[in-house]
Amino acid sequence: MADAVGTAVWVPHDDVVWKKATVVQKLSETSVQVRYVEDEDAYDREIGTTKTFDVREIAKLAGEVSSTAMPICNTFEKLGVEDMCTLNHLHEPAVLKNLQLRHAQSIPYTYTGQICIAVNPYKWLDLYGEVGAGSRVDNTDDSVFLQETKDAMDTIGIDDREQHGIFEIVSAILNLGEVAFTAVNAESSQVSTSENLAAVAALLKTAPEALTKTLCQRTMTTRGETFTIPLKVDQAFDLRDAFAKGIYSRLFDWLVGRINRAICSTKNVSSHIGLLDIFGFESFDHNGFEQLCINYANEKLQQKFNSDIFKTVQAEYVEEGIPLDLVSFEDNQPILDLIEGKLGIVDLLNETCLQPKGSDSMFVNKVHEAFATHKSIDRVRMDPMQFKILHYAGDVTYDGSHFLDKNKDTLPSDLLELLASSQSSFIRDVFPELSAKDAASKTTSGGRGPPKSAPRRQGFLVGNTIAGSFRKQLGELMDQIAKTSTQYVRCIKPNANKSATKFDRHMVVDQLRCAGVIAAIRISRAAFPNRLSLKEFTSRFAIICPSKLRSAPPEAMVLGLLQRLLPETTSAKNALFAIGRTKVYFSSGLLQQLEDRRNELLRSFALCLQRNLRMHAARAGYRRVRAAVIVLQAHLTAYVAGVRARREFLALRTGVLGAQARWRGLVQRRAFRVLLVAERQRKEAERLRILAEAEAQAQLERAAKLQAASASPAKTMAWEDDEDEVPASPRPTYHESLIEKSSHAELLARVGQAEALALEAREAAEGAMALNEFLQKENQELKAKLAQNVHEYADAELKGENDRLKRELMQLQSKVARSEEVSLMSARVVDSRITFREGRQFVEYKLQIETNNRGTLFVWHRYSTFRNLATTLQSKNGYRKKDIPELPNKQLFGNFSEKIIQDRVAKLNEFLEAATRAEYLQWGIRVDQDTCVYKRRVKNAPPSRDSLSSRETASTTRDTVSIAGFRASSNSFSDEKDAPRQSFASRFSIKRNKSSV
Repeated sequence: MADAVGTAVWVPHDDVVWKKATVVQKLSETSVQVRYVEDEDAYDREIGTTKTFDVREIAKLAGEVSSTAMPICNTFEKLGVEDMCTLNHLHEPAVLKNLQLRHAQSIPYTYTGQICIAVNPYKWLDLYGEVGAGSRVDNTDDSVFLQETKDAMDTIGIDDREQHGIFEIVSAILNLGEVAFTAVNAESSQVSTSENLAAVAALLKTAPEALTKTLCQRTMTTRGETFTIPLKVDQAFDLRDAFAKGIYSRLFDWLVGRINRAICSTKNVSSHIGLLDIFGFESFDHNGFEQLCINYANEKLQQKFNSDIFKTVQAEYVEEGIPLDLVSFEDNQPILDLIEGKLGIVDLLNETCLQPKGSDSMFVNKVHEAFATHKSIDRVRMDPMQFKILHYAGDVTYDGSHFLDKNKDTLPSDLLELLASSQSSFIRDVFPELSAKDAASKTTSGGRGPPKSAPRRQGFLVGNTIAGSFRKQLGELMDQIAKTSTQYVRCIKPNANKSATKFDRHMVVDQLRCAGVIAAIRISRAAFPNRLSLKEFTSRFAIICPSKLRSAPPEAMVLGLLQRLLPETTSAKNALFAIGRTKVYFSSGLLQQLEDRRNELLRSFALCLQRNLRMHAARAGYRRVRAAVIVLQAHLTAYVAGVRARREFLALRTGVLGAQARWRGLVQRRAFRVLLVAERQRKEAERLRILAEAEAQAQLERAAKLQAASASPAKTMAWEDDEDEVPASPRPTYHESLIEKSSHAELLARVGQAEALALEAREAAEGAMALNEFLQKENQELKAKLAQNVHEYADAELKGENDRLKRELMQLQSKVARSEEVSLMSARVVDSRITFREGRQFVEYKLQIETNNRGTLFVWHRYSTFRNLATTLQSKNGYRKKDIPELPNKQLFGNFSEKIIQDRVAKLNEFLEAATRAEYLQWGIRVDQDTCVYKRRVKNAPPSRDSLSSRETASTTRDTVSIAGFRASSNSFSDEKDAPRQSFASRFSIKRNKSSV
């Protein structure tokens, strides 16, 4: 249903006329709550707000057939639709939206069945030869148009005198509109613009005084007496306007007569084309007699329009085989009877005009009394001079003031006498009754018999009124239109500013309503508002059909589906839907039920698809994240392990270096202390030796002196007192000699002891030097062990890489050995065909391949395969190019003839035959994934297995040498659990020895 929750509908809006919304909830049978949604129009603040509407008012405004059917939104394309009858939901907002879309794309013409709606684009279009009414033309020159007008008059036979008279009358009418009046007193008036009045009198060739008197006074003649009655200011203005309108109307009738005499054929014709263009429906703030006549004509034409539309609908139903008793529509005949019928508004107006004391208020009162119970007219309580008529396009309130004066057809006798006194012969041609009147007056004055009394003169002839004449002419027009085949064009102005981009929705809707387009839509969709072609129905609603109905004919499918939806329906002849020959018609709300069923099923499918798509997307995202996390973890673990190993290595190296430094310091300090003690002992021994040598020398000297003294004669002990003579030293005794000998032996012992200490110090120094050399040797051995462990890890890595390369080499050797088991004997093309792939056309050839041990193979190859093969062969070295023909190297497009295919086959066979016999050639054709056909001819070349074996031996030798260069001792630096500590050193070792691998 249209009021189902979530349904997109149109709701009335003050600013944009109709606004898109979705149903939020159904409050009652006639009330619904909606939420405004975003449309293609500019963003507004009301989007998302909710509002409550009366369903009946919305249906009435939208032109829906059912009073409880809300206007449902259609799905529009960017360009809209050309024929709006193809819309599933046709109503006023759909028409307005479609016209707006097409106007934005500068597409002026849109159809509703046989009705053409022309929206003025206000700009030049390529499909226009001329610009229609309402279009603006810039840079115009009035003098050029005047000359063209005069040339046209010359063409239809209007001479210079008549042209001059036409221009004089037009100029007089323009100046007459500028004549103004002022009040002399409460009952009389006078002309206040004498210049304009003089110009009018000169153009009409009358006296200015007579023209002034005629415009400001009125003459009445009764029973032989003549009275002059002054006119008030407003009456003078009305008389001036009536005078201008009368002259212009007579000039227009004269021009039409002259043009018809000039262009109409004297022969009778069997057919003709007529164009009728009248004022559109009018409804202003103040509506008078002119608006009543215009709207009366529109009501008359709308009746013919409704009848033609109904006949079109009837013809469509007859063509589709639908009973006509299901179709009906409302006619506007009651409104026409109100206006033109017996004792209608026109008759009441003429009757009031015939009464001597008739007035506008009397006419309005008669209308109120005569149609007090009529459903198409209402009384306006606020103003007794107004009445309201309910037209098809809307209610119009008319003001009855001046109805009687405007209904009078003839000019007052004073104005006719004024024109009769004119000296212009052209005015007498325009007013032929003036000439007839002069002739009658001459005949009367020259005839015999008593003069008759003057007839009673009134402002109009009895029965000859504007309303009466208009009704008669309109009836004749409708009789003539009824004999023709009518086509309707509704002209719409998109805005009042003549802008090519602006689309005034209020203005367009008013014109659509006044033009009867919405009423025509209501008539065309009276019985079955919605329709679909059988093909579109089956393609759109097959999704909700049971499986047994999907393969049934379209008629059976539609009937079965609708019977399931409406169990009370037993056949296709009912008032809810009708199945025609090519279309299926639905009553109000039935198509929306199908759409609701379809939308529910599509929603469930969409939810399932969304659920699965989200699941796959989440899984794919999870897999990507998991793979990325694994990679990141691997890199992070390697990085952390490397950093940790680096730190441990640096810490170990720092500790080793520190231990080495401390050990070397300890050893050196110990050696230094030993050397220091030895040096001290040596110095002490040297000092003692020197002292001992000095003491021994002194002892020797003393011994020598003693020996010399003992050998000389003894002298007396008496000393003489001779001052110049030194006394001789006394001779040592034996005891003193023994003491000297013992001290000398002690000194010699001490010297020997010092020499022994010096020798011991020397030996200690030599031991310290030996210990230093031993420590240095131990340090070198530790360094060698560290480098040896690093080299052993690098050797293990390189050995694994060499093993992998050896395995790949063995696989390659096995492939080459396997490929040499099959030899190609010959190849030729035995068949061809044309294939289409990716929007392209190719030629494929069936290739027969003969081998030595696999028999004959038949393979289909596209031409591009051989082209790529030729390119591969041309890139080889050492073959004879002149023996291999060159294949055409270009892309295959277009259609292939038999001759082209035969030429391709000949060239391919020539290529394959020459390639089979060629020397210095090595090429292959892949038959399938596991079978390859090879042909190999290499002159004076060793067998592939020997060459591979030699290459393998050389590679193995190099690998062995490379690995031997990194052989390490059996003592490893760390076991397997300390492998991370070796990684950093291993990488450094591998980089350092990369050139030798």
